[in-house]
Amino acid sequence: MSPEPIDLDAAQRLVDAATEGPWSVYDRGVGYMIALDDGRGDRRLPEGMRTDLGNRADAEFIADARTLVPALIAELRETRAVIEESTDRWADLNRRVGILGLDLTEARRAYADAYASRHAALETLDRVQSLAEQFAADGDLCAAADIRKVLERAEA
Repeated sequence: MSPEPIDLDAAQRLVDAATEGPWSVYDRGVGYMIALDDGRGDRRLPEGMRTDLGNRADAEFIADARTLVPALIAELRETRAVIEESTDRWADLNRRVGILGLDLTEARRAYADAYASRHAALETLDRVQSLAEQFAADGDLCAAADIRKVLERAEA
């Protein structure tokens, strides 16, 4: 069973409600603190946040999440849009192939009929040519009624 899709709107609401970033990690000597950095060296805690973390990796994860989560939301939205477009294109392609498949079936049927007709016409032409050669060899020049009799004899 596949996991439930992430509710990107809910995730975005969490991002929008959080204190602006980026956040940074500072070693206090007794633990790590997550703080806002104004780029001038002033550090302050996000409003209402108490951060004394004993593990630097945890502190870095939390601090990086402030910029990482919005980037992941944007990338996931873009990926979902590409998947949706690809799914739509795939459905259209399948529909077209289905139509072409029907057209191809009809074309194959028409080709088979035409081939059978061509084959029958070539057989008839061979018979007529054979009879013409027979008449030429016998030196007979016949009227149409005589040719009909010869054809009837040849079929019998």
